[in-house]
Amino acid sequence: MRYKGYVATYAGESQEVNKDNYFLNGICREGVQELSCFAENKNFRSRNLYALSSGIKSAVKGEDAAYHSIDVLRGFYGADFTKENRAYFGFANSAVKSLIFETKQEEFEVDISVVYIGNDVATVYNIGEAPVFYFKDGVLKKLTGDVPKTVEEEKMVLDDEGEWQSVIEKKDVIPYVGFAGEGEAVPHASDPIKIKGDGIFLMCSKPVEDILDENTLADVLKDKKIKMDAKAEKIIELASAKQPDGNYTVELIETKKGISVGTDDMRSLVKWLAVALACIIFSFSFSFIADGATALINNIKTFVSEYMPSREENIDSPVWIPKVPEKTPEEDEKTEEKDIGENVEAPNNQNLEAAAPKPAVKPSNKVSPVQTVPEKTPAETTNNDVPVQKEINSDVELPIDFN
Repeated sequence: MRYKGYVATYAGESQEVNKDNYFLNGICREGVQELSCFAENKNFRSRNLYALSSGIKSAVKGEDAAYHSIDVLRGFYGADFTKENRAYFGFANSAVKSLIFETKQEEFEVDISVVYIGNDVATVYNIGEAPVFYFKDGVLKKLTGDVPKTVEEEKMVLDDEGEWQSVIEKKDVIPYVGFAGEGEAVPHASDPIKIKGDGIFLMCSKPVEDILDENTLADVLKDKKIKMDAKAEKIIELASAKQPDGNYTVELIETKKGISVGTDDMRSLVKWLAVALACIIFSFSFSFIADGATALINNIKTFVSEYMPSREENIDSPVWIPKVPEKTPEEDEKTEEKDIGENVEAPNNQNLEAAAPKPAVKPSNKVSPVQTVPEKTPAETTNNDVPVQKEINSDVELPIDFN
């Protein structure tokens, strides 16, 4: 089930302040002074808590008394109110009674009604005369009632022999919140109602019930032409039309079919669904990103291969270049003499013996490549044209052509 709350409140011209207050699943206001105000609350929790307090019977500071009793309810929001209802009304009574010392009044009188819906089971608790109705299938049923005058409580006492004995004691019950006398704060509790399908809980201050009968209230609730948020204002309008100077508050709780996400199982299911949805979205996003990155890398490779020269095109094949030893001064002189002999014709009667003796050829283990004999020069040729072979210096490393 799903629940939605609405509230409308009104204080007539003769009212200095609005002495009513309300609680909508944790929402309340301090010093409700508007002539007309409206609030709504959508809730999906498994434990829903609504309340209305009225301090119109208090001579002074009724608005403070109404607010104090509602403000205490904040601490019980989310708790199992079926177990904590007596604790709440006890704290609320103490909070209102504390105003007696501040204002020097004899007592305050506050009416409080609470609707607690836990796991689609509703129970109404009240101390005072603020009525609560349940409208279902065109029938309006009142759920509030009078508090018991006394309550029986079990108490353990020591008997004359020093043993513990169980004794049932009767204690008085306070008639309203803020009662100055002694007594237990024990609310009236309605029979539990299993909520099925559409329905409306109607909470209102006592003057609304005094002015409008149940048939009038039912007519407004079953009128489908009036929206739910306007039904509370419609009831206020009807009441103020009869008595303009009154103080009226109406709170509606709409129940509708639907899955409540407030239960523990449903919360777990919603969490798992959210995680699964996030994983699906992430997987799709990651696939798109991965595909885009792959396409980008391929485009970069294509660009590099088409527009940038390859390594084979830039770097030539390695070529072996032999090292040529440097020439000595004697070899330079011989080279110059050779160059002169080739360009200038020497006479035939040149004394060959005047030439400098050739150095002896030293044996060498080096294997020289194919050696060519240079052409003869006039200095190296005799009269009968017998060529004289030039000695080759085997110490010189000649270039080797491996081709």
